[in-house]
Amino acid sequence: MTTDFTTARTPVTDYNSTSWQTVTGHVVTLGLQFSAEADIFVGVVLVLCLLFGTPANALSLIYFAFKQKSEGILLLLYVAISITDICICLFHLPVTALLFNGREATFFESIELCETWEYLYNILPYFSMFLVMLLTVTRTIAIIQPFRRIERAFICYIIAGYGVFVIINIVLKIKLETSWYIKEFAYCTSTSKYDKWVVIQNVLLVFQVALPSILIFISFCMSVNQLMRRPNPKMGAWRVRHRVSVTISMFTALFLFWNIPFFTNIILLLITQVMPNGEYPKPFFASVFMGAYSWVIGKVLFVVLNATTNPILYMCRMKGFAKWIGLRDSKGSNQKGVKNNFKYLMPMTQALTLNPAIKNVRATSGRLNSVKRPQNL
Repeated sequence: MTTDFTTARTPVTDYNSTSWQTVTGHVVTLGLQFSAEADIFVGVVLVLCLLFGTPANALSLIYFAFKQKSEGILLLLYVAISITDICICLFHLPVTALLFNGREATFFESIELCETWEYLYNILPYFSMFLVMLLTVTRTIAIIQPFRRIERAFICYIIAGYGVFVIINIVLKIKLETSWYIKEFAYCTSTSKYDKWVVIQNVLLVFQVALPSILIFISFCMSVNQLMRRPNPKMGAWRVRHRVSVTISMFTALFLFWNIPFFTNIILLLITQVMPNGEYPKPFFASVFMGAYSWVIGKVLFVVLNATTNPILYMCRMKGFAKWIGLRDSKGSNQKGVKNNFKYLMPMTQALTLNPAIKNVRATSGRLNSVKRPQNL
């Protein structure tokens, strides 16, 4: 489904529609009302995300890229996710400025800037979704088959292949699509006059959104099911592996929660496009909230909130990261608590050495230490 926004530029498809009220160049007004107070509230939240999320994700990037000696798959994906989150926290600035300015096309008055922002920002949610999919799928494999090794080079090839796909898609969109600033969206979007290209884009949208979302959800359910069925391990390597798996499950749950509005909008948009007489914004986006706020909330606000809350999860779940930024003191009360515990454990240790059964315990411990360690930590 495409729509003729204007007669001043190259027509797209004429539906003889009255839904599109006014068109000036590449600026379109749907005629839907929106609240200035609500816009300011959303803008303030986005500014706070900018002030906290950008430096927090920058610290995360430095920690994962330079402060960790491991070269595993998890660190590679965490580095890519941190870079993506930094870009998300920065690239919403034009939308934030519009929300404080009555959604007037200030930054997007230039069609070139409108196109550039539209192509770059659209990549970020999809790429973030792709990285989370890799993270959850690889961790689910590690939980179900702990001795199966996934090569780092294989993940690098997958990311590089996705990058090539994105570049080709952007080049084709530049040639085959026209960008518009829709006031009710508060950001730029694009349409095409080629019906076959519209069908291809809908298929790609399913590939970029629906397929990763399904895989993420299935992997999340499988991981949680496995973690709940297994007891909390006491051995060092397995305990670390279990904690990493729980952290990634929480990371995935956070991602799914913040992206529910975005997923919902995409599904409703696809349903609108396959309807026989479907014409945006009818029927799903004709109300004030759905037309003027569902996209701002789903595609901008909640995506930015997801990028902002990821470092908070790192701080809470990764002891090394928390110590590195100064939230935990390795020489503080934790160490004193360990010493006190040893003080009370010493008499118990002496009593155990007098018991003949301790030999069997030592033999069992030796067999446990000889167990093969998992490959995917």
